[in-house]
Amino acid sequence: MLINSIAFDIRGGSNVLDGCYADTAEIGYRIYNDTRMVNCDFFNNKLMGMKNSTAINHVGGNLSVMSCQFCGTTGNEKLYEGTGENVVWISNISTGGDGMKVPECLL
Repeated sequence: MLINSIAFDIRGGSNVLDGCYADTAEIGYRIYNDTRMVNCDFFNNKLMGMKNSTAINHVGGNLSVMSCQFCGTTGNEKLYEGTGENVVWISNISTGGDGMKVPECLL
């Protein structure tokens, strides 16, 4: 719930995040290396004052995102930031403003 906060700062390799919940951080998940996200959630509570959060900041590595749910409540959140390379995007739900729509690079 802090400015410049990161809920999950994933720097290791061959990571599996199962059922993780990122709540009201500026960045929900920052991914540096190979990671699978399964049944994970991101939620930004507008009452906490965070207005420009990013659910996933993909810096590097392979990323698989499966059956996750992402919810932005301010209309200013961004679902994904990265190149879209080496990403598998399967059966996820995202709600919120235009920035929470699945970017073309993930389709």
